[in-house]
Amino acid sequence: MSAEIEGRTAAARFREEHRLGLQPMGDLIALIEQATGIDVAVLDAGPDEHGMTMRDPRRNTVVIGVARTQYPMRQRSTLAHELGHVIFEDWAAKDAGNLSERTHEEVRADAFARHVLVPVDGVSEFLGSRTSVTQAALSVIVQRFLVSPAIAAIALHQAGYIDVATKKDWMALSALDDGMPPYRED
Repeated sequence: MSAEIEGRTAAARFREEHRLGLQPMGDLIALIEQATGIDVAVLDAGPDEHGMTMRDPRRNTVVIGVARTQYPMRQRSTLAHELGHVIFEDWAAKDAGNLSERTHEEVRADAFARHVLVPVDGVSEFLGSRTSVTQAALSVIVQRFLVSPAIAAIALHQAGYIDVATKKDWMALSALDDGMPPYRED
């Protein structure tokens, strides 16, 4: 099974198990702590550090660390990504290998994050039967689900509202306060 399908399936299951429906998610830190019993620590970190999931196998405890940032969209997508690692129990220490190649686990956690933050069916439910959308609709999805334009563009494409070329163009856009580097869809 592809990382995209695994991530999307797990995100839908998580939303269903926690009765989240298709609506935007509120406070992710509180949700993660309440839904999983895992503590989330907001940490001062360098500009290239966003988050990590740490597991102590001797104590059988897990903590999610997320970087303190002035960019709420970055922090939300990082939290959702790290929640994906928790859901899939991605704690095995692996050889770093080729750092330019993203692992299946990282791609899957990205897919989980996108789908848990912006369920494709939630986009369709919100936008309805429109046959096409403009950047104004992209902006509404960004603001409603509190995600970067890149994540919103991927959801709009997966929901059938925009074509591949438009998705690619819109993924290059940036919300003024999202602080996100260009998003990669693997």
